[in-house]
Formats: sequence, structure tokens, C-alpha cells
Amino acid sequence: MSIKAYTDDIHRYYTGKSNKRVLKNFKRIYEEGIKLSTETVFIPGCVDVIEIRKIAEFISSVDENIPLRIDAYWPVSCDDWRAPTREEVLSAVKEARKYLNNVSFIAGDESTEGR
Repeated sequence: MSIKAYTDDIHRYYTGKSNKRVLKNFKRIYEEGIKLSTETVFIPGCVDVIEIRKIAEFISSVDENIPLRIDAYWPVSCDDWRAPTREEVLSAVKEARKYLNNVSFIAGDESTEGR
């Protein structure tokens, strides 16, 4: 399940809608016994390290064993956001791992050699 942002204002800025329903449904799905995994996109200046920490704190309040994958943002020509550096992504991963037991990431600079 994707959590775009924990802070409602950031979620509204990013998606145009409130996140209250998403967060409520996340808890409800977990309570129904459905196995969850979560992903979010790291966007410098929007969904940054502080916001990733808030997402991780929220997930851990439900269950610290729910996996979280942090994906580096890939720029689109029509927006003002940039791709994060590997170091920025790793900083977000380090922060999320303070709250969650299973955090993975895609930094955006992975090699495609051998594929």
C-alpha cells in the first residue's frame, strides 16, 4: 500500500486530496489480518527525511514489522522537484529504520548491468 505523505497538508499538495482515508484504511486492512507492505517516494523539498520519519512512525504504531520500501523520485519535466541523491535516500532509510524492522530502498542510481 502506498503512503504518499503522513502530513495531511503535504499529502494534499502532492496528490490534491486528504490522506485521512488512506491512513484509516491502512489500519483497517491490518486489523482485518491482511498482510501489508508499504512504499513511499522520497522527493526532496516535498516528501523529505522528516516526512519519511513520520510515515515510519505511523507504520510502526500499527506494527513495526510491516515492510517499507523508499523509492527515489524520478523527475518529470512538468514539475519543480528533483531526484534525490543516494546519500539523501540513505539518510531517509536510516531514519525509517529507527522505527521499522524491514526498510528497503531504490536509490535511482542502481546499475542495470547483468540484466
